[in-house]
Amino acid sequence: MTVAAEDQRGQATVEFAILLPFVAALAGIVVGVTALCIETLALNDLARNCARAAAVSADPVSTATDVAQESGRSVSVSVQVEAGLVTVTLRRSIGIRVPFLGRVSLRTPVGASAVMLTEPPAPGVPADR
Repeated sequence: MTVAAEDQRGQATVEFAILLPFVAALAGIVVGVTALCIETLALNDLARNCARAAAVSADPVSTATDVAQESGRSVSVSVQVEAGLVTVTLRRSIGIRVPFLGRVSLRTPVGASAVMLTEPPAPGVPADR
């Protein structure tokens, strides 16, 4: 073995040890962003469901609020009825846990909105729904 070959021994281990924290942090960021995207999609779906229920209801504001509360998520609900359109806007603050930092949690505000044309309530459907 030459002197140059002996100097290279263990180089891969050192490179791995240096890069491992960065790779782990990147993996944690990917997981956190994925969780945020999933929650945003769920909030968009809830906004659409609230808008649909409000669009066919005699009382859109209370109906959209009831549907949002029944979901079990703590959201703030804003309902606007103008020119035959119902707009439901939901806002929520989501906690994202930061990997490798223990109990550190970042609060991220997330919002969703949906618009539907108002429709007359279907026959036989109670006025409160």
